[in-house]
Formats: sequence, C-alpha cells, structure tokens
Amino acid sequence: MLEHWRLKLFLKIVGGFLLLIVLLFIITVSYVHLNKKAVLRTITEQLNDNITGTLSIESMEPTIIRGFPGVSISLKNVLLRDSLWDVHHHDLLRAKELYVSVNALSIIRGGARIRDISINEADIYLFTDSNGYRNTKIFKPKGDRDTAKKKNQPRNNHLYFNKVNLVFENKTKNKLFKVDINSLEAVLNYRTDGWDAELDLDAFVKQFNFNTQKGSFL
Repeated sequence: MLEHWRLKLFLKIVGGFLLLIVLLFIITVSYVHLNKKAVLRTITEQLNDNITGTLSIESMEPTIIRGFPGVSISLKNVLLRDSLWDVHHHDLLRAKELYVSVNALSIIRGGARIRDISINEADIYLFTDSNGYRNTKIFKPKGDRDTAKKKNQPRNNHLYFNKVNLVFENKTKNKLFKVDINSLEAVLNYRTDGWDAELDLDAFVKQFNFNTQKGSFL
C-alpha cells in the first residue's frame, strides 16, 4: 500500500511539472504572438550588435512544435550584407527561412536570448576582393561589441544548415570553392579561451579551386 501511495505521489509530481512546462510554453507563445514587433526588434538588435553591416528580416512567426519546450521562431527572408555591398554586390547571407531557438524565460524578461540557429534554403557568399577586403569583416571583434548587452549576446549551442549553397571566393589568391550543403549540424562547445565545434556534414562539391588558373581540384 505504501509503495502504491509513493507511486501515485511521484506521478502527481511529474504530471504537475509537465503541466507547468506546458503552461509556460503556452504563455510564452501567446506573448510572442501579441508582441511580434517587439520580439523581432529584440532579436534583430541582438544579431546586429555583432555585425557592422546590415541585417534585414521580412517577418517572423513562432513555431509551436519545433522549439518545445523552448520557443522556436521562424524568420522569413533574411538578408545580411556588409558595408561595401554596393561595390561587390555579393550578399553574405540570403536565406528563405532561418529558425532561432530562444530561451523561453528570456523572452518573458524582455531580452530574447538565442540558443540554436537553423539556416534553411540559403545562399552564403564569403568574398575577398583583389585588395584583400573580406565581406566577413562584417562581424565585430569582441572588443567592439556593446558590453551592456553581454548577457543577451548569442551563445549558440547548435548550428544547422539545410539546403545551403556555400561559395568562397578569394580574388587575391585566385581561390574559388562552391559547395552545396544538403545538411550540416554543428555542436558548439565554449571554453574560457574560445570555442570549438563538432561537425556532421552531408555536402556535394561543385568546384574546389585552390588556383582558378589551374582548374578545380575536385
């Protein structure tokens, strides 16, 4: 009889805990629906704090199933350009859809904190011109970031690519690499002296030119 009572108590505790998670999830999703502009502005500001170019997002929608028990937000038509785009016309990132997994409590507190990022159906162009300028200079060094926003800066745990066309072009060294990434999963591990990543990649190599004058290696 005592064991039966303990089992019932255990099930009640587990059930109550699960109910609390579901309620928190519903409250968070409802908050996002009612405050789309504010949440989108917070996410955009958080991402823009790490770059010197321009980031534009057409729209956003919370996705109920994908992020449970956290909240996943779908960003539509994401465009990332460096400050010299008018000169070279290569978008660093053009994505049809980008999912960000956000800590539920951070949304309620008014500072949506991004955990995971999934980039879907996108083009990424890493470009270096003949003068050595790189469009990846769009990303700020740590010392240039706003320390007041340190708690909300992205500290991603996972990065996913799905159907991403990746191009790396270096005019100074005549290098050109083109890879169609079917899927990529990166698990990021942060340390006091930096970070490392474990990758799982499924990709098709279209061009692999270490020197375009000599042709593609692969």
